[in-house]
Amino acid sequence: MKKTMKKLICAACALTLSLGAISSVSAHQSDSPAFIAVSKDPARISSSELISAYSQNISGDAQNQEMIEKIVDGISNFEETITIANSEIPFEEVKGIMDYIRYEYPELIQYSGGFGCSYSYNSSTGDMTKVKPDYIFTKAESDNYIPQFNVAMDEIVADAEKYDDDFKRALYVHDYLATHCEYATKALNSGANMPEVYTAYGCLVGKRAVCQGYSMAYKAILKRLSIPCGFASSETMNHIWNVITVGGKSYHTDVTFDDPIADLRGRVEHSSFLCTDAEISIDHENWTTNMEVSDVSYEGRFWDKIESNIIISGDDMIYAAYDPDSKRAYLARRNYKTNEVSKIPSSLDDARWYVLNSNIYYYLGNYSRLELVGDRIYYSLPTGVNSIGLDGSGNERVYTLNDTSNGYIYGFVGDGEKFYAELRADAAGSGTIIELPIEYPFVPMLGDIDGNGEISIADAIMVQKHIVGIITLEGDVFRLADVDKNGAISISDAIMIQKHIVGILSIA
Repeated sequence: MKKTMKKLICAACALTLSLGAISSVSAHQSDSPAFIAVSKDPARISSSELISAYSQNISGDAQNQEMIEKIVDGISNFEETITIANSEIPFEEVKGIMDYIRYEYPELIQYSGGFGCSYSYNSSTGDMTKVKPDYIFTKAESDNYIPQFNVAMDEIVADAEKYDDDFKRALYVHDYLATHCEYATKALNSGANMPEVYTAYGCLVGKRAVCQGYSMAYKAILKRLSIPCGFASSETMNHIWNVITVGGKSYHTDVTFDDPIADLRGRVEHSSFLCTDAEISIDHENWTTNMEVSDVSYEGRFWDKIESNIIISGDDMIYAAYDPDSKRAYLARRNYKTNEVSKIPSSLDDARWYVLNSNIYYYLGNYSRLELVGDRIYYSLPTGVNSIGLDGSGNERVYTLNDTSNGYIYGFVGDGEKFYAELRADAAGSGTIIELPIEYPFVPMLGDIDGNGEISIADAIMVQKHIVGIITLEGDVFRLADVDKNGAISISDAIMIQKHIVGILSIA
């Protein structure tokens, strides 16, 4: 039912990726250039744009690549009109390049793609001479958007880079987006003009997005992680999702479908993660993709029924599972290389999620949500939150819900600074969000060598003292000082810290 609901909302609300048909054509005049205005149909997703972007060898052609770099630079600087004179490229190819930039540069959150792009052409040759991009916000407004987006990108990329292979990184990002972003149902139903929900910005900063925003955010992050990522779109469903390459093969991954409606804090499904055509076709249909999808299932896939974050610790995957025989939830530890599974004794073993003011509880399913902070897992229970070490030790209660008049804890999430719970009378009802009085553990930041909670010039000085032999940084402190993660402490680490301090880059 929830998958059907997602389909219906996508069909009703998703914004088109189509450039549509040419609405007017005027000859180029040197003193007052006229433009081909390209419109869109806001009610449909267009697979033709995806084909336009990838059917030609756009990025492989030297002339095209030069044009791509020029246009990307122009968009980055909010140029109103970008001159591409003497390109000798016809309209359809330029249009394909603009489509390509839209998909391959989702970090250009100011660019609305074909939503209003227009083109000037040479009437004698028919070649394009100018491109006039459409922007979601102006250069004057960019400080309200771009810095926050860059910080959000840097943080999630840095967290994903802690893992040692593309599978783990892709899984981490998938779970992060699904647990920290909400499908923008309310924004769409209100009729508000909110173009950001169709962008990576809406997903990462605004925390609300439609399918287009989820898929653009996933692409933007995986691009930074050097994980090949493309798209699949279905006009029948009016929906778009990703196709990603892991282990040398490509698979469908739909973060939007794995973040079910209605949103429940901390819940993330995995049935649309790394799927073949056959596996995704259970609830997807009639798609077009720019990538060749593997016809062999991802080896050792185990995640279809998991609805909590999958915590990654080395080669172990830790998650909240459900045993249909005993009708009990539990914490599971699985080695994803050997598929060996063991149970972690925890308070979840005896948990029951009741319907408020009744003796009815849910036999089917697991409603515990997990958050990893440092080396401890925080997991929710119907009337509290517990903490347990990654090794299964030190299980302890850190919060007790004494007042259940608003319901039990069906949702739980942390945002890096605070924990929140979602109280519901039952699994399907509406929720009340409360901030939990749990002290958020201190987690050392990369670059914060002195451990005072901030990155400052004092940390750069400690790196320099280590280099000249005045002090010796070892163990965990060494790892915090090795900012570029090359296994050594050098002047480049000190320079990166200094650049972070003045805002040139973010390393935290």
